[in-house]
Amino acid sequence: MSKDRKTNETVISLLGDATIRAVVKSILEGGNLRDLTEDITRKRILSGNIALLILYFKMKSAYPKLTEQLTNQISIELSNNKNQHIREILLPFVGMTKKGWDNIVRGSAGQQAYLARLDENLKEIEEEVVRQFGSIQATLSVEGKDEVFSTADLLRCLLAVGSQTLAIRGSEKSIYGKLFERLILGSVLSMLGFKKIEKQDCTETSMVFWLSDPKNKRECDATAIVAPGVCIRFDIGFIGKGNPEISLDKVTRYESTMSLSTESGAQTFYSHTIIIVDTLGPRSKTQSLAKEIGGDVIQMNGSFWVKELADIISRASRSRFHSPLALVSNEQSLAFIESKIGEIDLNQFLPMSIRQHGSLLKKDISKSTQIDYLRAADSVGADSPAAFVSVDGEESDGDDENMDY
Repeated sequence: MSKDRKTNETVISLLGDATIRAVVKSILEGGNLRDLTEDITRKRILSGNIALLILYFKMKSAYPKLTEQLTNQISIELSNNKNQHIREILLPFVGMTKKGWDNIVRGSAGQQAYLARLDENLKEIEEEVVRQFGSIQATLSVEGKDEVFSTADLLRCLLAVGSQTLAIRGSEKSIYGKLFERLILGSVLSMLGFKKIEKQDCTETSMVFWLSDPKNKRECDATAIVAPGVCIRFDIGFIGKGNPEISLDKVTRYESTMSLSTESGAQTFYSHTIIIVDTLGPRSKTQSLAKEIGGDVIQMNGSFWVKELADIISRASRSRFHSPLALVSNEQSLAFIESKIGEIDLNQFLPMSIRQHGSLLKKDISKSTQIDYLRAADSVGADSPAAFVSVDGEESDGDDENMDY
């Protein structure tokens, strides 16, 4: 099972059909995806970090020398244990996420030097904290048992909490983005009268669209065939003011023509590019660059961006697309979205692997962060604080795709 499939199933099972449909509708009306999903992200951060503290508590209870020897024990485990899932559980305790480990430490090659420097740095920070605030201790009670956390223990836990928070926020951004990009594009094109097909089954040359293969990083997110010889390429991203360079990359990515094999033979289509982003900053050059190459950029932060999109498709296709929103007011376009959202089968826009496996209402089969740490805590042995048994029953082959954190 690929990581993309597992992470998408996690979101689907957490949200459910009704909530996902409500989020899609809200985004089509100008809502902010990050704001809509923040409650879930916050819950995962807090529950995961509590479980992380419990894991540290149980390791400390089982291994009296944990404070002094944890880094060395983790180093041994990282060197010898190829289970990727367990490795990711350990990394926060050395101040790393998976991506940070790959990019900063550069994997096993820089492991020894990084971990040696980490212990030195933690010692220096502890001495500085004691000079400023005095020695700090805290007593944590779990299941009726107390453990005293020293300044060093508290610093280690804070380091782990910070690293895990960064990892969760980064992965949630990637997961929600990948899932809702497809749902938003599929929903809005369906509302405007296009029929979803698979690219390889393309036999029609008007009012059809397909979504990209998630494995193809350079393919546009969706392609709509408006009429014979006319197509629109769409690229969508929940990109805000902080990522202008990503928007520029999207604008300049695609050519102005596209060749496609149809029932009547190979055809060349005039292609127009539409980039859909969340928000552009006031100094962004993306809009002007898009105009220079004959493309368009739409921001989803406006309440009526769906109507604007329909108008652009009509203009770009030289009026060969007859928009159902052409003669309605902005306010009436919102009523149109309200009337259409319940008619759309959102499952059809999910990657094939998930569609074959289950629906949006599928039972949660994911591994939550909280469960991972609690299972790891239950498996702590006195011989080694970091020698966990497998928490998921699977051995990783080490080829899982990196998440965006």
